[in-house]
Amino acid sequence: MSRPSKKKKQPNQTNFFDTQDILDHAPIGVFTSTPEGRLIYANQALADMYGYTAPQDLLASVQDVAAELFADPKDPPAVNSLLATEGIVKNYECEHIRRDGSRFWASGNIRTVYAEDGSISHYQGFVTDITERKISGNQWQDTFDSVPDMIALIDTSHRILRVNRSMADRLNCRPEDVQGNYCYEAVHGLSAPPDFCPHSRTLNSQNMANAEVFEKRLDGHFNVTTTPLRDAQGGILGSVHVARDITRQKREHDAMQLAMENARRSEVQLSSMYDAARAILMMEDFPSAARHIFDSASKLIGSTAGYVALLADDGQENELVFLEAGGRSCSVNPDLPMPIRGLRAQAYRLSAVVFDNDFMNSEWIQFMPGGHVRLDNVLFAPLVLDGKTMGIIGLANKPGGFTKEDATI
Repeated sequence: MSRPSKKKKQPNQTNFFDTQDILDHAPIGVFTSTPEGRLIYANQALADMYGYTAPQDLLASVQDVAAELFADPKDPPAVNSLLATEGIVKNYECEHIRRDGSRFWASGNIRTVYAEDGSISHYQGFVTDITERKISGNQWQDTFDSVPDMIALIDTSHRILRVNRSMADRLNCRPEDVQGNYCYEAVHGLSAPPDFCPHSRTLNSQNMANAEVFEKRLDGHFNVTTTPLRDAQGGILGSVHVARDITRQKREHDAMQLAMENARRSEVQLSSMYDAARAILMMEDFPSAARHIFDSASKLIGSTAGYVALLADDGQENELVFLEAGGRSCSVNPDLPMPIRGLRAQAYRLSAVVFDNDFMNSEWIQFMPGGHVRLDNVLFAPLVLDGKTMGIIGLANKPGGFTKEDATI
């Protein structure tokens, strides 16, 4: 006798669509609450999230969601405002409080369920624990803000997406205050990117760019590097802009360069003085010695024309020892008297070096005889021996003009 075949038992189709079972075992928190803020349903995931053994414990313990589950009292009014105006809240992130008082970050999505008469029946929502992501994000932000260099993320339109604390402090604002602003406005106070802008160069070349700049508004020198910021497909989204303050190093370098230049000039000055002293001691006639002194001074200072003259016995005129026109035309009779007047008279009277870098437009031009070589600038230095002024050396036509440093030489 044949045995009857067993029919395979079909699963209860109702179980496939058991919504309550799905909600009870969902991996994220699910809840229903009254308009007054009391929980009337919670699944196991929500109970676990807040530190309760079972959903029933959570429902029995929490009488007011806003007062007992939110860490910051500012968040419940913000959520209620969104529900009142929009009827829905999406991805609202804030801190919540567990049963033991510890805190965690959660993202909430809530919708309003209305009764037939249009009144609010209840709220339904989902809660996801985002503590790990939030901590990771905070750690990144802490690292971002701990870097002493000024860092900004800038998009292809030159708008600032994000800045670190160092850059915000240098701009004298909060990080969020500068977001969305054009970088050339926020940093340089300009209406367009400056010519040296490394961000523009990175956008054009899609490669790293570098520039050393002085920013007057920030009173500093900066070494700026921009690196392409790309999406997953390699397309350029903007750049990572890093500015390192090199003001101190720049000033130290400039000070060292100045010290080296001063040392070089001092060496040249000493050499010229030595040559002049040797000329006085070794040369038999004064005109030759005077010429050697003049040549040393001209070479040291950079003038191209001039003369040396001695003071006459009556103290009213100069007696020309020699004249160097510097290659320019001069038709003045060298035998003409050289009265003590004009700027030359000031040098004698003050017994000090005097100079004028715009001689042709000065008041002294009236004393210059016709046919005289053109004098763009002049410097007069009295020749003093044993405290007595014996004559004068005149230097002229120095490219760029004479300086106070020339006068000290």
